Amino acid sequence: MKHLLKLLDLSKIEAGHLELSPAPFDLDELIDTLASIMSVNAAEKSLDLSIHMPPEIPRRLTGDALRLQQALINYVGNAIKFTSQGGVTLGARIDADEGSHLVLRFEVRDTGIGIAPEAVGKIFQAFEQADGSTTRAYGGTGLGLAITKRLAELMGGAVGVESRPGEGSTFWFTARLARDCTPGSQPAPLDRATTEALLAEAARGKRVLLVEDEPISQIVAEELLTSVGLAVDKA
Repeated sequence: MKHLLKLLDLSKIEAGHLELSPAPFDLDELIDTLASIMSVNAAEKSLDLSIHMPPEIPRRLTGDALRLQQALINYVGNAIKFTSQGGVTLGARIDADEGSHLVLRFEVRDTGIGIAPEAVGKIFQAFEQADGSTTRAYGGTGLGLAITKRLAELMGGAVGVESRPGEGSTFWFTARLARDCTPGSQPAPLDRATTEALLAEAARGKRVLLVEDEPISQIVAEELLTSVGLAVDKA
């Protein structure tokens, strides 16, 4: 189900149907929400999850907070998945100060398996992972990195990675965000209802083919797919 929703998201971005919804938000609130979500995954693997947000970065910004958070969750989740010991660190810095706007660079550092040089060039392509053994050992589709790349580009930024096999990786992306100078403006809420509405919007009107020969699994899968607004054909 998680992979299906990622595929819907990517197809919507590539079709040019995804538009950002900029609004005032609080960066600390966004990061706190992310930490509460991802710390559970990190704790399950006995990993340290550290966050470093320098004080010079303004906390009141304007941008699409939900999409920014999605990109960060993709990176942090990926880092946790490919790290068996040590930890994951999320940091940020100001890449460029344009007055009314800032270009922020977000970095996620891990002590995981690393990436071979020949794989770095294709790692942000959809359905790509470092190699076949990675897919077998860790699972996943490689969609998270592809989505983060598209989201960063929509936010006026770019993505990249620095890595060596066995020595961990540093994934980064940049985003152009406006300073929020509106007196009394309220941050955009990042609640579950907003997220569910976004997913429902992405799925609405889409038709999928379900191929499953086990009757119980077929019922469960159809129930999950129709619950997010998808039309299901069974084979």
